[in-house]
Amino acid sequence: MSAAYRACSREAPLGLLTGGNSWNSEIATSNIQKAVKKLGVELHTVVADWEEFKDLQLAFLKAFVPDAEIPTDYAIYSVLFNTAVKEKIRYIFEGHSFRAEAYCA
Repeated sequence: MSAAYRACSREAPLGLLTGGNSWNSEIATSNIQKAVKKLGVELHTVVADWEEFKDLQLAFLKAFVPDAEIPTDYAIYSVLFNTAVKEKIRYIFEGHSFRAEAYCA
């Protein structure tokens, strides 16, 4: 809900850009759809190639990398900044759920 909340907290969002690695929950998808409807904005979704992403994430898991979400994080920021450059967007507002996504050692 954090990304949806962040979008709703802006006065005049131009649109929502979501990225996915095919691990989305029904609740997450529903929350984004509700935000899009409430704000009356366009939704742009970029989804990674499942087979390629699965292989990459599996490689991270087999390598015992402490944060197996590095491929997801890299993909999200890659799509975000490439879209911003392409669309000449000057500012990016993003949201995180530290409660749900925080790394605890």
